[in-house]
Amino acid sequence: MQAISVPYGNTQIDFSLEDNLEITTVNLNDYPVLEDFDTAVDEALEHPVGSPRLREIVRPGEKVAVIISDFTRASYRTDLYLAKVLDQCNAGGVPDENITVVIATGYHEAATEEEKHILAGEAVCRRVKIESHDCHAPDLVNYGKTVRGNDVFINRTVARADRVVLTGGICYHTFAGFGGGRKSVAPGVAGFSTIEGNHQNCFDREAKYQIDPMCNSGILEGNPVSEEMFEIAGMVKPAFLVNVVVNDHGQFCGIVAGDWREAYFAGVEIIKKIYGVKLRRTFDAAIISNGGAPKDVNLFQSVKGLHNAKFAMNPGSSVVLCAQCFNGIGPDGYRKGFHMDSYEALWEFLRYERYDPEMAISLLTMGYLRHMKVYLLSGLPEADVRLAGMIPVKSAEEAWARIREDKPHLEAVMVLPCGALTCPIMDM
Repeated sequence: MQAISVPYGNTQIDFSLEDNLEITTVNLNDYPVLEDFDTAVDEALEHPVGSPRLREIVRPGEKVAVIISDFTRASYRTDLYLAKVLDQCNAGGVPDENITVVIATGYHEAATEEEKHILAGEAVCRRVKIESHDCHAPDLVNYGKTVRGNDVFINRTVARADRVVLTGGICYHTFAGFGGGRKSVAPGVAGFSTIEGNHQNCFDREAKYQIDPMCNSGILEGNPVSEEMFEIAGMVKPAFLVNVVVNDHGQFCGIVAGDWREAYFAGVEIIKKIYGVKLRRTFDAAIISNGGAPKDVNLFQSVKGLHNAKFAMNPGSSVVLCAQCFNGIGPDGYRKGFHMDSYEALWEFLRYERYDPEMAISLLTMGYLRHMKVYLLSGLPEADVRLAGMIPVKSAEEAWARIREDKPHLEAVMVLPCGALTCPIMDM
């Protein structure tokens, strides 16, 4: 038998597969980590992509808003370089009292004081004002409409700043193609109605009950969600961008700085080299992990592994998703989505009545289950697993036995140890 192990919470799940099976393990590509992150930050700020240095852009007397990611993206460790961004502003004649750090919460809750200190660092918290964005604030500034008719409302501090600096990290993104960059503005510091309108672009305008196929991981050009994010960010006119790239261990593999478009695209290319894995075949069965803790904190997060695996799975395939889900099924909206009468009913609700970002992931989950049968090995109650449309299993042995029942003539299986981050790219 062939031994296979995949992450599960803070431990692992072990499988024994038949010797005659061809096993394709889809690991992240090897990519060097930065040997000295501080030096890399200095070099990026001194040699920006497509832009003057930040200190050469800002002017004395101006007000600067620096947008940072919220606690859901704390792994990008903005605290390790944010002070250097402030120093650049100081060198250009902008004192700390003219700088505000805005936490891009999108539709998430405001950061606690403890989270502010973690995200920005103790020293920065002593230097400048730090505030969380509120997507429901009554004083959001209206920038007009996008070409798709979305009313754009932006955080007042950001809107009133003379210069806006974007920070954060880049990754593959389910709807937007890639995270980071322009997402600091929308959804980061946008009003809820703007976020809602932007996300509704994911619904196919030609085929009812479909998600636009261009709204997918790894696609920017022709992606209506991403293109509108760029348009909204362009309305704000960011002066500068600093984005990092980390691997699945949280180690820095790259940092880009400069023009908010050109530097971002340079970072996207690094992401592709790390997380985009080329495959020459598709599969009828797979063993999938979201990557262990904290990536499998709940089912809401863990279905990212299904999203990425789907690129390499044949219709009607069978997979086992190994996700501990130690914090349950996920947010209330995700659970609520499964209580809708059907996939079609949820699609119509989100498309025509009210978009809910959490319920949208319920819709995606339902879509994955139309493509493949999913056995879930987790710590969830069986009722929650069945609510999500999946089949509960209690062990690796049971999961594999069920897959073999489904696929008695199976010849090959894909193993995806870090499904949350790894994006199979078909090269057939």
